[in-house]
Amino acid sequence: MQIILRYDVILIQEIRDSSGKAIVELLSLVNKVCRNSTNDLYSITISPRLGRTSSKEQYAFLYRKHVLSVKRTYVYDDGKENLQNDTFEREPYIVHFASTRTRITDFVLVAIHTSPSKANQEIDQLVAVYDDVMKQLAITNVIILGDLNAACSYMSDRDWKTNHLANDKRFHWLISDCVDTTVNGGHCAYDRFVVAGDAMLNAAMESSSGSYQYDQHLNINKTMAALVSDHYPIEMQIYSKDLAGYSTKTVEYTFKVKQHPSLSRYRVYGMRKRNSIKAAGIAVETTYTSTITRVAFRKDFKNLKEAMNVLRDIKDIFLTANMVSIDQIQNTEFHLKGSWEKENQLLVKKPGAVKIVCETNPITTCWIAVLLT
Repeated sequence: MQIILRYDVILIQEIRDSSGKAIVELLSLVNKVCRNSTNDLYSITISPRLGRTSSKEQYAFLYRKHVLSVKRTYVYDDGKENLQNDTFEREPYIVHFASTRTRITDFVLVAIHTSPSKANQEIDQLVAVYDDVMKQLAITNVIILGDLNAACSYMSDRDWKTNHLANDKRFHWLISDCVDTTVNGGHCAYDRFVVAGDAMLNAAMESSSGSYQYDQHLNINKTMAALVSDHYPIEMQIYSKDLAGYSTKTVEYTFKVKQHPSLSRYRVYGMRKRNSIKAAGIAVETTYTSTITRVAFRKDFKNLKEAMNVLRDIKDIFLTANMVSIDQIQNTEFHLKGSWEKENQLLVKKPGAVKIVCETNPITTCWIAVLLT
């Protein structure tokens, strides 16, 4: 449930319980936690049971009711299964959401779990699904998401070169090929976000997309993680209305690793009043919402030299407090400077800021972020 509470909307796939009781029980358990905390209640929209064989599956979106509402849902019509002229093993489930909190107020999520043996063909046909969404709902702002099986042995180099979804310039893949979405170490980017529509692209925080490796963040072993799923969740953020005025002018890079077990919300809150924070000229920003509390420690810079000085301040102040690790600091420094200060540099003379960002719900976690303006 900690994983679900991390998100305003989450897609759950491969629901095979024919009684329909399991997903309803999950929703009930999540809302029980919400009633006992500051989190708001979730609702659900769930697809019919889909599949060519007796082993059918459902898609379900759980979403926070105070943030999102469902305007319309439908299952993509890909032909007649009994005539064997249908396209998908499990047809995409299409949900039109309205949002009260984000800079984009209307968008569509297209859930898809492709057949591994037909991944290339089904991914290719998702272009037709997008065209159908535009026709049916008169909306262009769409995120296609789910287990596309879009990696490793299921997609060859030849497949990528000819696949329409991969080559149509209307679509932008936010999860790159190098992201590992597998729990058992296969290092394959099976799960993806594919975004289309100008407003959706402007609203998506591209640097936020990745896999949430919850076994590291929740300090559980791989065996227990595999009991939850053989895939990690993939995640992304959409800019809130408050950031709409300047979000398109900035790029943020994040550097995350496994958290120190002693890190707590009380330590994060206490750091806000440290004399060393003020003496170093580090600004503190605290954001409270019904779902999350975020504390950001920020210091601006004008060039690479100043950025490196900020990193030294962070090492002196936050490393000893176990809020960041030496690996995070070194990784940030490497990406700022590049190898031998020449290759892969994020900046030379660009202004920006280095931040320590901490979230205290559902668990306390901190990371380093570099914001370029």
